Amino acid sequence: HLTPGENLLAVEVFRYSDGSYLEDQDKWRCSGVFRSVYLWSADTLYLRDLEAKADLDPDYVDGLFHIKATLRNTTNSDRNVQVKWELLGPDSNGPLHEEVVEVMVSAGEEGVAQCSGRVPHVAKWSAESPTLYVLVVTLLDSGGNLGEVATLRLGFRKVEIRDRQLLVNGKAIYIKGVDRNEFLPESGYVVTRESMVRDLELMKQNNINT
Repeated sequence: HLTPGENLLAVEVFRYSDGSYLEDQDKWRCSGVFRSVYLWSADTLYLRDLEAKADLDPDYVDGLFHIKATLRNTTNSDRNVQVKWELLGPDSNGPLHEEVVEVMVSAGEEGVAQCSGRVPHVAKWSAESPTLYVLVVTLLDSGGNLGEVATLRLGFRKVEIRDRQLLVNGKAIYIKGVDRNEFLPESGYVVTRESMVRDLELMKQNNINT
């Protein structure tokens, strides 16, 4: 959207919407911009979206994953691109799964690349052991030149309801939750990392998991 010469970046800030009254019992209403605002630039063929689904097999032993990458081509010609997938374990001793898929993305359109696999004896994610794997997605042009690299963290777990009981990785858990708004009396919606960590510590000390 940027053009040569001077450009204008405009921001509208709304304090209230026509639905604000629906949930207005537990927070202060402040006006302003409370998060970073930035301009983002991409190549003419880029990774627009990355969706990763991680699950466990019926025996809760192996990890199952399905990855979907959506690519956008903003040029006036069709483009061939290679999508390389690498799944790294928590110890990062080489890829557990590696695959390359070639995709043709039409001019001005989007294309999709997909990948599925299994991780034997996966280290399961839980609140007590939040083990994460790392997915590395690399875009290469038809000549094998590096275009873009993106990473995503994956936790392998299975959440299900059986006999009216919530299970995580086949084990029953109870939901103990609280409501939390990001707010400080001194700075409103602008909160510090220290205050967020303190809130999490208080939740853990009181067995809050949601």
